[in-house]
Amino acid sequence: MSSKPTMRDVARKSGLSIATVSRVINFPGEVPAETAEIVTAAMRYLNYRPNINGRRLKMTHTRTVGVLVPTLANPVFATSVQGIEQEANQEGLTVLLTSSNYDPEREMGAVSALLNNRVDGLILTLANADNNPVVDLLLAEKIPFVLLFNQPERADIAAISVDNAKSAFDITNAMIAKGHRSLVMVAGQFESSDRSRQRYDGFCRALDQAGIEKKHLVQVRFGETDLVEPLRDLLLGPDAVTGIVCSTDMLAIAAISACRAHGLSV
Repeated sequence: MSSKPTMRDVARKSGLSIATVSRVINFPGEVPAETAEIVTAAMRYLNYRPNINGRRLKMTHTRTVGVLVPTLANPVFATSVQGIEQEANQEGLTVLLTSSNYDPEREMGAVSALLNNRVDGLILTLANADNNPVVDLLLAEKIPFVLLFNQPERADIAAISVDNAKSAFDITNAMIAKGHRSLVMVAGQFESSDRSRQRYDGFCRALDQAGIEKKHLVQVRFGETDLVEPLRDLLLGPDAVTGIVCSTDMLAIAAISACRAHGLSV
């Protein structure tokens, strides 16, 4: 095998034909999800990067922007997309939108589909900005992109975000100042959101600063609306917490409902 893997190497590694590998790269939406996962895994193992830039050099500018967000069910992302579309419309740009459903495995296919639709640049919210093959690909191919809500450690990646850790730190400190010494954080799964992990880091830092050793954490799937059972022991047990810090507004709403279901006032 040459030092730079080829599509033929990917086909050999995945046990599929070159034509199938090509379809996964160029038309991911037309390939069964299981097949796409096999090819994507082989590409990741071999560190294979499709020559996207070569195809793009043959294209003219389309004045189209691709946008990838985890979901539109969360109002934060829905309103962000609305703002992007409003600004794009004022500049005479078209927006192509897709979502990953908080699944890191879907991100490469979604971005490939946007690039195959000849977008001039990308706005992305990814599961993990610091360890992501999508970022590696876009940087290698010099494709313009901006991260939305991600906070990468690398200074050379354009990103727009709140300070996730500092926000959680401030919220937790406010709870501690109210006399709460037993707190739990309800957060989305870390593997689906680096923002969730950063907010938990801020939560822990505030507890450490206050000398509180016990750190309760409940991780749930994004989109989870029923926290009655996940919070039961922490709300009703002998060591019940007195406060809940949530990583998103939607989880906060679900936590309030769980408290009321257990007969607690909020």
